[in-house]
Formats: sequence, C-alpha cells, structure tokens
Amino acid sequence: SRKREAGRHDGVKEGEKEEQRAKADKDDKGKQEEEAEKEAKEETAAEEAGSKRAAKRGEEEVAEKREAQKSARARDAAKEDKEEAKRKEEERRKEAAQEAEKE
Repeated sequence: SRKREAGRHDGVKEGEKEEQRAKADKDDKGKQEEEAEKEAKEETAAEEAGSKRAAKRGEEEVAEKREAQKSARARDAAKEDKEEAKRKEEERRKEAAQEAEKE
C-alpha cells in the first residue's frame, strides 16, 4: 500500500516536473522570441540611423560641391574682370600714344 502511494506520489511529482519543464521551455521560447524581436528593432533603428547619416553626408557633399562651384565661378568672374581691365588699360595706352603722335 505504501509502495503504491509512494508510486502515485512519484507519478504526481513526475507530472509536476513535466509541467514545470514544459512551462520553462515555453518561457524560454517566449524570451528568445522577445530577444529576437528586440534585436530586429535595434537593427532596424541602426539601419535607419545609418541611412539618415548617409543622407546627411550626401546633403553635406552636395552643399560642399555647390560651394566649390560658387567659388570657382567667383574666381572665373574675377579673372575675367581682371583681363577686361587689362584690355581696357591697353586700349587707353594705345589711344594715348596715337593722340601723342598726332600732336
């Protein structure tokens, strides 16, 4: 009789252990899924941050190119103005020389 009760008791303990194992497995699975979801969100956030940085870098590069073009145009314009001033000065000298020859 005692052996039977002890056997039943062991059976109950085994059943409880199985339930606990099943529950622990389920909890582990739930934690793993949560962890995977969390990692996926972090990766997405990192990718978005990376693309924002890339976009910002792209905008900065475009702005730098624009500035470079502006300064190049300004240099070209200044060079042309200088050349124009030289031409006008040479014309004035020629005219002054011709006037001097006439007199």
